[in-house]
Amino acid sequence: MYSRKKALSTLLVLTLIMVSFGSTFAFAGQEPMLITSTNDSNLIPPSQLVVSGHGTVTSIPDQAIINLGTVTVAKTALEAQQENNKIMNNFRQKLNALGISKENITTSNFNVWPEYVRPEPLAKEADTEPKISGYRLSNNLRVTVNNLNLVGKVIDTAIGEGINNINGLQFTKQDTSTIKNEVLTQAVQDAQRKANLLANLLNVKLVRVLNFSENGAAVPYNYMDYRMKEASFANDVAIEPGQLETSGSVQIVYEIAPK
Repeated sequence: MYSRKKALSTLLVLTLIMVSFGSTFAFAGQEPMLITSTNDSNLIPPSQLVVSGHGTVTSIPDQAIINLGTVTVAKTALEAQQENNKIMNNFRQKLNALGISKENITTSNFNVWPEYVRPEPLAKEADTEPKISGYRLSNNLRVTVNNLNLVGKVIDTAIGEGINNINGLQFTKQDTSTIKNEVLTQAVQDAQRKANLLANLLNVKLVRVLNFSENGAAVPYNYMDYRMKEASFANDVAIEPGQLETSGSVQIVYEIAPK
């Protein structure tokens, strides 16, 4: 009994010694594993400076997008379609004559739905259900005009050919990549200027860029609400495209350190 207690005491002492040196063994049948405490200064996140920058570029539009079409009503859907096709085909031919290619004329919407008529309130109960009186067909085009001098002529031609639905007119740029690059360049330069200013004021130095993000610059549309429902306009519609203002922003995270 005494020998057994002595063996247990010896084992306990050995275990305490091993723990005091910061190590222990795994269970039997496994490789020994050393457990140590670490205090690695590299795990401490670096000091950071976060700045944002903004850029804005003003440009002149060089492209117009016109949304227009015609609505026809007839006793049958076929008659409504035939009448609509006649108007739209004539209009497409006139557009081609103005120098607008087929690639710049796109069908944006096409709908057909029945027109109903309700019986008189004093009609017999069996006749109270609404009845189809005809069909309404709507056909809309998206016309891209790359010569802004033709915009007024396109609208004049549309009215003259029986187009009775002009939904809107938008102005934009054909090539947006150059403007986007200018906006982002301004935004980055603005952020860098702020970072250098703040670093001098705080008596620190910029070490490196830790993170960068951008809020992409999208060239907007100048939208004119040019709606027309059975209206008449004078010839030579005057159109002013105005200007486009494109804005964007970036955010830069710098690592900083004392000077």
